[in-house]
Amino acid sequence: MGYTHYFDQVRSFTDNEWSSLTYHAKDILFREKNIIDHDPKSDQKLTIDDEVIRFNGIGDESHETFYLPKEKPEEDQYLIDGKTVQELHPGPYFHFCKTAGKDYDKYVTAILIIADCISKDALKVESDGDADLWQDGLEIANVGYVGSDYFEIPKAISNRKERA
Repeated sequence: MGYTHYFDQVRSFTDNEWSSLTYHAKDILFREKNIIDHDPKSDQKLTIDDEVIRFNGIGDESHETFYLPKEKPEEDQYLIDGKTVQELHPGPYFHFCKTAGKDYDKYVTAILIIADCISKDALKVESDGDADLWQDGLEIANVGYVGSDYFEIPKAISNRKERA
């Protein structure tokens, strides 16, 4: 499938969680408009609002769009062999973002790190990458925090042994 991050949405984010998450996302992503912004050749646009966080890289540095809604979707509109993703993958709502390791990947991991730390149980975060590949995202998430890191890599990733 390629280098991909998976984040099952177990529940909707609370208003306080979403407010904190979008505050951090704006702080991080609005600084990086040369990497993540509106690509004039596509309909992708950096969006951080009361409903969603959405972004992609630009041009050759884009791949799949990162999309995280505040509210856990109830039903998927896309069908695979006549079934919704929820029918094929019951339980938490299955999100994923294949970045192919492109430059915007570090921002995807930064937002997932922050979301996981702020909510603790709204998302179940996994990845094809081990903790070493999340270090850039961790540094971005913790910019401005003095002393020990405020945010940490999700346990499912940091506890995993490096693949041989």
